[in-house]
Amino acid sequence: MRTELQALLRLGLPVALANFGYMAMGLLDTAMVGHMDHGADAALAAVGLGNVVFMALHHFGMGILLALDPLISQAVGARDEPGIRLNIQRGLVLALVLSLPLSALLVPAEFWMQLLDQPPTVIPVARDYVWWSLPSMAVFLGMNVLRTSFQALHHLRPLITVVLLANLLNAFLNWVFIYGNLGCPAMGARGSALASSIGRWFQFLAALLIAWPLLRPYLRGSWRKAFLLRPLVRILKLGIPIGIQISFELLAFASALLFMGWIGPTAQAGHQVTIQLAAFAFMLPLGLSQAASVRVGYAVGAGDHKALVAATRVALMSTSVLMLGWGALFLCWPGPLASLFTHEPEVLALATILIPIAGAFQVVDGLQVVAAGCLRGMADTVWPMFLYMIGFWIIGAPAGLYMAFGTSGRGPGGWPNGLWWGLAVGLTFASTVLILRILYKIRTLAARIE
Repeated sequence: MRTELQALLRLGLPVALANFGYMAMGLLDTAMVGHMDHGADAALAAVGLGNVVFMALHHFGMGILLALDPLISQAVGARDEPGIRLNIQRGLVLALVLSLPLSALLVPAEFWMQLLDQPPTVIPVARDYVWWSLPSMAVFLGMNVLRTSFQALHHLRPLITVVLLANLLNAFLNWVFIYGNLGCPAMGARGSALASSIGRWFQFLAALLIAWPLLRPYLRGSWRKAFLLRPLVRILKLGIPIGIQISFELLAFASALLFMGWIGPTAQAGHQVTIQLAAFAFMLPLGLSQAASVRVGYAVGAGDHKALVAATRVALMSTSVLMLGWGALFLCWPGPLASLFTHEPEVLALATILIPIAGAFQVVDGLQVVAAGCLRGMADTVWPMFLYMIGFWIIGAPAGLYMAFGTSGRGPGGWPNGLWWGLAVGLTFASTVLILRILYKIRTLAARIE
């Protein structure tokens, strides 16, 4: 068990650090937009809405590409070099192909926002935020393929290096574009999207350059087999349920933002501050989830049932302990955390109420994503998709809507409280049923996916 814990943390903590770096870009965008001299309230709401719309489709594509986690890690476990090479190449091909329809769906972003009855004062800036983000869709997805490859090959230094450099670049570009420095016009929230797009291009190209000695054997030579339709369709069949599963979770949180829009921009801004903190904390279990997927994939590829049991058990136990720390932080210091992002009194007051609710569900939030990662390592993707749908949309969303809009007493924070408690209910259900699914699956050793 100790050996497995060390292996999980050696792999998971660097991935989590890279994830924190990804998330830090969004946190920095939110903080710098939130401290604008004029219109910070509406700008924060626009960043939240625009980011939700863009990320909803990006995360669906990213989920499809997570099918590469079991494919590459199982190939590494089986010492199948041609299998590693083909799956990395096919992943990059799919990243480019998927970016085209996903970007096309985002062009009418204003129509989708109007259809969802969002505040008219927020929609124009949120639409522009989406449009400025579109040029980075392909490389954003491509970076997910490289992340999976680095992780499966246990070579994470390039990933961490480019993420740290991209954050420095993003901070500088935010200063230029948001506030209008160095002769650039002040673009506000739109400027944060432009800065993020440039940062994503930098990450992808810098990762290719820095990691070229590692990637060269897998990227050079013939790509003919990477374009064969049948294997690509099989990856899609494995990955689409993962994409839908991730979309169910993301859209549950996104729907809370949309429902906040029915209340007003201040509610959306307070939600945006809270969701940024919760998402930042989520990067730790997400890193452990990605590491658990690799460790489970290794065990399946090697045909080692004992290692499979150890990998799942250690992943779940370590996640529970680590997420207790995040929960305690949110419960004890909501005010100081909220003040990092805004100085608007009404937004600050609302975020201070919502942050402890996020702290209450940190453990179950971590468990559900790590459990999903373990199942993904076994190439079990269809059942988790249905379990997420039940947890978030049949149980969590109705509970949140009832607590937000179906009760007579409002209390402190009113409607926003109910929406966030609904998220807590959905996460608790999802974590419980996914762990039960793991217990069922590990009774027999899963077969490797070819």
